[in-house]
Amino acid sequence: MQKVLSAREKMILMFTAAALALSLIFNSVLMPAFKKHDSLNKEIALVNARLNKYARLLAQKDSLKHQEDKLSAEGLSFLEKPTIVKTLALLENMAKKSAIHILDIRPQAPRSSGSYQEISVDLKAEATLEDYLKFIYDLENSPLLLKIKKLQLTAKPNKQLLDSSFSISQASF
Repeated sequence: MQKVLSAREKMILMFTAAALALSLIFNSVLMPAFKKHDSLNKEIALVNARLNKYARLLAQKDSLKHQEDKLSAEGLSFLEKPTIVKTLALLENMAKKSAIHILDIRPQAPRSSGSYQEISVDLKAEATLEDYLKFIYDLENSPLLLKIKKLQLTAKPNKQLLDSSFSISQASF
């Protein structure tokens, strides 16, 4: 008893078989290729990001070398642990370069915690606002991790000079 399929049933059977074959081909051949393509694209993006980072660091190499040479000429170094004397000398050089007249400079007792050490200095000075801006910019952009903890500016009557009181710290690890 063999049943003969009608033309419509044959057509449906062929479409079903074709859909099943295409599904198997897609899942076994094309899907893994798409996944591999996506993972390779992510890896390429990661390598490009690393290369861009290294290119930026390489571009900064000369600038950092110049700063290190300049600090070495002043008797300072990135690699040395800072001392109070070197910190005071650096602050005096920065103040002189910024045309700030130092009235009083007092080092505070260094604070240590494990490998972290913080040197603090209280500084009183007088100068114009523009000179202070230059000094503060130089302090904050110093490669030796100088940070202004407290700043107080007081105007002198009938003068353009301002009195200041800074509390400056330098961190080292």
